Amino acid sequence: MKLLSLSALALALAAQTAAAAPVQWTTGSGGNGHWYELVTELSTWVNARTSAAARTHAGVNGYLATITSAAEQAFLNTAVNPTSVAAWLGGSDLAQEGTWLWVTEPGGPIPVIYANWATAEPNNQIDTFGSDEDYLQGWRFEVTKWNDNPSAYPYAYVVEYTPATVPVPAALPLLGAGIASLVALRRRKKA
Repeated sequence: MKLLSLSALALALAAQTAAAAPVQWTTGSGGNGHWYELVTELSTWVNARTSAAARTHAGVNGYLATITSAAEQAFLNTAVNPTSVAAWLGGSDLAQEGTWLWVTEPGGPIPVIYANWATAEPNNQIDTFGSDEDYLQGWRFEVTKWNDNPSAYPYAYVVEYTPATVPVPAALPLLGAGIASLVALRRRKKA
């Protein structure tokens, strides 16, 4: 009976999506304050995009990671994916061949400015299934570099979470101005 219970537990754990706890690139260390996690469940790029958007951390939905600097790439290499597991990122040139965009950003597509392509990449090589290489995958060739691949290939994926900003209520500045006015009136009466 004990063996059966342990087997059921092991099977249940194996069925869950394998992911490390999200790691924050703190602003104190020069980062952007975002959270990242490596999900090792193998997925096509399209399914990884959908799965990333369904994941949540600290009340916000995720998206396939966007890498905008060498510092961010270095952080991901060391803190999120130190074993260089091949993983999907949020870039694509599907809309226009050769024009790479970060297409999973919450605010809409943004151009890929920082690039970390492996030698001779992106090459838009047609794969054995006749598919163009329109999706950005990292940590495959030259270990920490990027490659373009068709969506059909199964890889892990990196999810990014942008922390929710807390808006300042409109009444707060008005309350401050009201308190300052009361203090000024009180000082006048004393004088």
